[in-house]
Amino acid sequence: MSFDKQRIEELERELEKKNVELQKLYSVVNSLNSCLGGIIQETEAGIRAATSLYRKIASKKLPKVKGLIFASKYMISKESLNSYFDIFELPKQRGAGIIVCDAKGYGTSAVVMSIASSLVESEETQCCDSFFEALNKELSNCASFPKDGSEATVKLLYVLIDKASLQMELCSVGMPGLMVIRDDQQFCIGESGDASLNDPHRASFRLNPGDRILIPNNGILLSENEGGEKFGMNGIKKGLSNAQHLPISDIVSNISFELDTFTDAKRNRLKGDVSILGIELERKMFYVV
Repeated sequence: MSFDKQRIEELERELEKKNVELQKLYSVVNSLNSCLGGIIQETEAGIRAATSLYRKIASKKLPKVKGLIFASKYMISKESLNSYFDIFELPKQRGAGIIVCDAKGYGTSAVVMSIASSLVESEETQCCDSFFEALNKELSNCASFPKDGSEATVKLLYVLIDKASLQMELCSVGMPGLMVIRDDQQFCIGESGDASLNDPHRASFRLNPGDRILIPNNGILLSENEGGEKFGMNGIKKGLSNAQHLPISDIVSNISFELDTFTDAKRNRLKGDVSILGIELERKMFYVV
């Protein structure tokens, strides 16, 4: 009996220790649940904010710049929210600038968009090289932007069109570039490959009145059909096959139709947000303002 009583007391002491350990474990679990709940709430709030931001981009009115006609198509992907574009008028009515950005990671596009929008308002960044220098400086000082690149990948195209000289300058990082349509000719310019934000790909091109410019993002080129084939530049060219001489708005609509046909209009086949910008230079003579 004494042995049994002693054994029972030992077991009770062990059970009490286990209960203490279990309470500590419960405390840790509760703390983790609280942190996880906060993270989920912040993530959901971020997603809602990002969705709102992108819907504003998709529905925003294109600017009016004398001598230039703009058209666009924007589609939000179900897989990710990672693209934006912006069009702005250069100081003293000199022309227009265009930014197209593809970014990986929630909120990254919003960070780049906010910084880029503030930069284009400064005359000091009205050239491609100085814009990228300023952008890199701002991103390096931004606490919310990943410094090691592990959570964010930024691909960006920056285009400046001077109405007086009809000169187009561009810098590009990781973007497919753009296409100039001139009568029966097509010129592909600015594919940036392995360029970096610190050393973007640079290109220039002399435009003619009547030229149309198409600027697709990576999302449209990487979108797939049922068999996994990518839309690519061949899809863009197919959209041009019956629209080469149409106004820029019709060209953009025709390419959008080809993309819907290619993907069976299924958003899960869009590999990121899709944007395509079109610019048409009016055929009338440009005058230096």
